[in-house]
Amino acid sequence: MKHLLDRWNKFLLCEEKIGSKEELFKYLPVDPEHILIDKPMGLTKKFGGIEDSSPLPFHYGEWKHLINPSDGMGWDLVIVPSLSKFVDNVPDVPEGLVPVGHVQYNGDQDLWDRILKNSDKQKPENIEDNTKIIVADKEWDEQSEKDKLIINNFFANIPQFKKVEWY
Repeated sequence: MKHLLDRWNKFLLCEEKIGSKEELFKYLPVDPEHILIDKPMGLTKKFGGIEDSSPLPFHYGEWKHLINPSDGMGWDLVIVPSLSKFVDNVPDVPEGLVPVGHVQYNGDQDLWDRILKNSDKQKPENIEDNTKIIVADKEWDEQSEKDKLIINNFFANIPQFKKVEWY
């Protein structure tokens, strides 16, 4: 049944497989209705199958119809903290979001062996290609330094990520 539902959703959404972040950028900005915020600011999230106990200081979601082949799901996005707001207790997705940076998983096997040493989990396949794209609106310059500090500090405390890269 799940397989049938997945196929139906792909048909409805007209999914597009996007092989790289550079190729993804050709599709941006995307209409906010195509963005799913599955982890609003304030919730916690598993990264690479490992729960992080820190509340997210930003909205986290995906472009649900632009598929990352590394995991077969929508490309992941982070909305900068200054734009991560709620309207009537629902996460707001602003229009005209553009990429301003990204954060990548570290694919080093030794690192993952250390992180997962007390569990029965293994490093997820193709994890280093599961990039998180950081997005903001075109007027973002006003808040950029504060947002960068918040995002840099958040991901610096999660060992399975490389340093955030800003554009």
